[in-house]
Amino acid sequence: MILVPLVVRPILCLACSTALFSTQLLPAAVAQVSANNNVAPVVPSVSTAAAAAESLVPGASVSSGTPVTPNTPIAPAIPVAPIFQPTSLGSFANRLSFEGWNGVPNYLWQPSVGALVPQLPESDGLKAAILQEYGLKSFTRKSFQRGQRYIHLDIYEFANNDGAFAAYSFLRRGATTVVLRGDATSEDDDSISFVQGKTFISIYGTSGDDDESKDVIRSVATKIAKAIAEAGAPPYILSTMPQLEFLRGSEKIVMGPVSARRFCPAPYLNALDFKQARLACVADYQMREPVKERIKLLLVDYGGNAKAAAASYQSYISALCQSRDENPDLRLAQDSNQFRSGATFFEIQLHGSRIFMVTGARKKFSAELLLRQIR
Repeated sequence: MILVPLVVRPILCLACSTALFSTQLLPAAVAQVSANNNVAPVVPSVSTAAAAAESLVPGASVSSGTPVTPNTPIAPAIPVAPIFQPTSLGSFANRLSFEGWNGVPNYLWQPSVGALVPQLPESDGLKAAILQEYGLKSFTRKSFQRGQRYIHLDIYEFANNDGAFAAYSFLRRGATTVVLRGDATSEDDDSISFVQGKTFISIYGTSGDDDESKDVIRSVATKIAKAIAEAGAPPYILSTMPQLEFLRGSEKIVMGPVSARRFCPAPYLNALDFKQARLACVADYQMREPVKERIKLLLVDYGGNAKAAAASYQSYISALCQSRDENPDLRLAQDSNQFRSGATFFEIQLHGSRIFMVTGARKKFSAELLLRQIR
């Protein structure tokens, strides 16, 4: 007699057992429980049991009419896109109209769960990260079209005045002031930018040397400025910067490590604690004597918290010395340190609750001359 080995796939056995249990044993159990509770028994059908058994086999599917069992796959929830509500200023912008120009529906963005980084048209990741540091709460774009020409009205609304002014110093177009609007304004041939209170406004066209577009841009600026009730003032930190050799218009507000790295070329800026800082600023200075050169100054103000400033200063010195294989003990014992980086020098000083850092000096005494203005 020849013995033929019988090989049974385990998963089919499991499926058959499940079917047998569902068609013979489970009905009796259900009937028993139902009898004890005076409830009419519900017996699974053979088709239901077969579907349950088949769900154990790879590639099995459940039809839409099959009752849901513990083995029935559940489709993942489809994420719902957030619904943004226009701000009052955004609604006002949407009602603007100009003869011969067609209004384009507003583009809106506001922070939501899982989408805190601003999603803006024509924006790279760096710009979005900086605006997030500045505290952007709402963005609205209203566009007007005439043929192939467009005019864009971009409305940035922030949590506070400092954030709005920071965005103005970062994103403004033009460098002249023809008509004063808001707290600060600048414009060129085809754009107007201004900041007013917690709002930064940028209006610009896509076609150059276009008188019709220029008229609409000026009209939009006038109307939107009147619609913003609040007013503000430049950040206090600008008045604490050294004033001699200061280049007006070069100032950039810093509210975190991303904006610090964008505007200041110093290394290891992540070692500074910007979370506890009240505000920071970067500006250019044109040194004239004894050597003409342009250098940058970073001021980080900890708002009277000298302990936080000292800890941040020590963290930066330690990180820098570690990268240079240098013992930081001697440098940590003094409040002023100068380093050479390639062909330039940079110097960092601790003054109470403020940290000053000068970068880009070709001559080592240029940084010292600028920092002498600090009191």
